[in-house]
Amino acid sequence: MRTRLLALAFGGIFGITAAQAEPFRVPYDWRTRAEADRHTSLLATLDSEESSDADFGWGDETGVLYRGAPGVGGKWGKAVQLTKTASVAHFRAGPNVNSRHGSIELWVRSALGTDIWGDGKEHWFLAAEGHSPTDRPMLRLHKRKDGALVLDHCGNRRARPDQELIYTPGKLEASAWHHVLVSWDSQTGEHWLAVDGKGVTGTLAGPIPRTSFFVLWLGSSGSDRQSFAPLGGWIDHVRVSDITVIERGEQATRAHAAVDLGLLAKAELALRRWYRFMERVQTGGWANCYTWPTLLPSPTGSRDFIWPREFVSNDKGHVGPAACWLVYGSEVLREPWYLRMGERMGDAYCAAQMASGSWYHSYFSRPGGFVVADAYASKVKLQDQNQTHPIYLLLYLNRLTGEERYLAAAMKAGEFYLKAQNPNGSWSHSFDLKKGIGVTHGGQPQGGEINDLACNDGMTTMLLMWHFTQGRKYLDAFVRCADWFVAARLGPPTYGWAEQYDKDNNPVWARAHEPPAMCVGSGASRAYSALRQAYWVTGDKAYLEAVKPFFEWMVSASDDGKHYYWYDHKTGRPIVADGRRIFACDDPEQMAQFRKVSVKTTYAEKRSYNAESRLQRVEQALRSPPPPSGVPRDQAAMLREIALLAKTIPAEIAAQNAEGVWVRRGQGELRASGPVVWIRQPTVRRILRYVEIARILIGELPNTFRGDGELIWCAYPRDDWYKTPLRED
Repeated sequence: MRTRLLALAFGGIFGITAAQAEPFRVPYDWRTRAEADRHTSLLATLDSEESSDADFGWGDETGVLYRGAPGVGGKWGKAVQLTKTASVAHFRAGPNVNSRHGSIELWVRSALGTDIWGDGKEHWFLAAEGHSPTDRPMLRLHKRKDGALVLDHCGNRRARPDQELIYTPGKLEASAWHHVLVSWDSQTGEHWLAVDGKGVTGTLAGPIPRTSFFVLWLGSSGSDRQSFAPLGGWIDHVRVSDITVIERGEQATRAHAAVDLGLLAKAELALRRWYRFMERVQTGGWANCYTWPTLLPSPTGSRDFIWPREFVSNDKGHVGPAACWLVYGSEVLREPWYLRMGERMGDAYCAAQMASGSWYHSYFSRPGGFVVADAYASKVKLQDQNQTHPIYLLLYLNRLTGEERYLAAAMKAGEFYLKAQNPNGSWSHSFDLKKGIGVTHGGQPQGGEINDLACNDGMTTMLLMWHFTQGRKYLDAFVRCADWFVAARLGPPTYGWAEQYDKDNNPVWARAHEPPAMCVGSGASRAYSALRQAYWVTGDKAYLEAVKPFFEWMVSASDDGKHYYWYDHKTGRPIVADGRRIFACDDPEQMAQFRKVSVKTTYAEKRSYNAESRLQRVEQALRSPPPPSGVPRDQAAMLREIALLAKTIPAEIAAQNAEGVWVRRGQGELRASGPVVWIRQPTVRRILRYVEIARILIGELPNTFRGDGELIWCAYPRDDWYKTPLRED
């Protein structure tokens, strides 16, 4: 039903319903020249006589002017003339125009010798347009023949609006510049429309797009039917904000002693510049890294692994966190465009998922969808987060969007993970789809893999599946793997864990530099994490007690607190390997030979693994309840964290180049293709944490737990992670 209830307001007329419509005044000094600030997403002063490009934008600043003329006299400097039939200007929207909440301000005047306000003709001011498979929702502003300004929603460009917010400003001087403002909050339905600082506010129910606008039209609409009713005047100083007119009025009070607003502005802009780069290189998904500045994708940066533009990686745990920090950024920055970019990754995962429920490690993005880049001999990897990161991201997207396709794909992948578990409770390096069994890196059947989180991820995924389904089979699988970790512990003298085993729990070779030995980093440390989680989930101290002999040996085996990466599990002697040849780290002659034949010499160096403090943490954990999960930080914790971040992120922001990226030296001096940009940037997460805490402290975000940018917690940010029937059994 179309609603048009009119009343007087400041000498004008407004409409919707009597209960909804109220007069209002713009709560800040709208008369001043617009400048870019923390919440300005697009600023176009239109002072150039050569183009209509914006001066500043969170997205593309390019402007297009059709049948118009730049360089006419403006409110300040120059302006753009849009008087001819079909004349229009437009910008890409995306992050430039926030569809959830925002404002558009522009200065307008009639062309010389005309009066657009009182000429009895229809004139179009602007339209922001979205898109979905079923419609093209629009937010539009035009002037009717009777002089009323009309702000409306429209399901598509040819449909009639269901509701309109109407304001008649009264007599306006034709030769003067007038400030026009529209503002919206799609979550509450509140909208605002004003001319020269006064107007009307009301509630409009309508098809504002859930994700984003994609184009902003100025001086016309997105429909050729309105091309015969152009603005008929001049436009100057267009400013788009990602906050409502009311929120902009509150900006002067947004402050906290612990928040440097200047640093906050730099941090937010650094994130937006990085996300702009991510959009530039996205092809559904992303590669692990890109050569710089040629932007050729690669999983490693090595010359052997440089691929064409369409390459997409699902390997080595890079793309999942990067996509997570993008979607997390959409929450922290309240920007739906970044969520839409994340959804493209989620949609790609849904399309690429095989009938088994699994994914390959890499693809090429083609017009028909993702094509497997390397069939990997019919095997899909279980390590390197090839299966878990898609699951976590899909559940995160489901939580934010409610889209059932993401949940369905994640549940299907969880079933695959359950099927892929070995009879002894472990998970292997890969799963052979033809044979229907797990296999080691060397092809041995049903051997367990600790390296690169194959078993750790399996346990976490099973616990996650239980939380979503309450299916006991997932908890049973979790316990089977925890029991396997205990059974796979090596004997004296080290009492640690290897990276990879055969089905009888004997250590075996993985890659040619990964020997069958006790591994401190990718073996024992991973086992410690898995068994600690098993203790917290089940309450059974035997799991955590199993790691104590290893840490006790670590403490006794070193006089300087440092250790080698591998030790012969039968003798305790430190070793390294390459080409499936083992070298003793305590033999100078063997080390000299090793350094001649290997580029992996860092493995022969001792490093600190904090064995003594870890042993203390084990003892403390045995005396304590499980840690809290899904709980927002209290004020004191936030103040401590933001103080630390404020010391580190300025240098990280300064290291970002003009293109919005952090360029790193290539992977491996002898194999590198040159400088690269890694898509997984921990710097981004740290900046996000600063921005999130700062926005909470100044009142721009509620203090809720969003996952802190940790993919598993973003997928499941609740406080009951360790609460299961296993603690009661």
